[in-house]
Amino acid sequence: MNTNDWELSASCAQSDPDAWFPTTDGDNGSAAIRICRACVVRQECLDAAMAEEAGDGRRNRHGIRGGLYASERLALAQQHTLEQAA
Repeated sequence: MNTNDWELSASCAQSDPDAWFPTTDGDNGSAAIRICRACVVRQECLDAAMAEEAGDGRRNRHGIRGGLYASERLALAQQHTLEQAA
């Protein structure tokens, strides 16, 4: 993956990378979500995640990106697909 200019401005660049991958030990990723939702490049991050996770990349959907959990990004992708078909 090439580094995009927006990634240099991302709030997560200065944080613990493990925070974006919640575990089953009680960490639901809420701290990462708060950081993402206040990030100035959140939309760019979400757009990149959605593009990378399209098609066969959907198998690689994990973690928090663009302020959304993987399950939320999946729902967003499914909604977009339905809207395109209508």
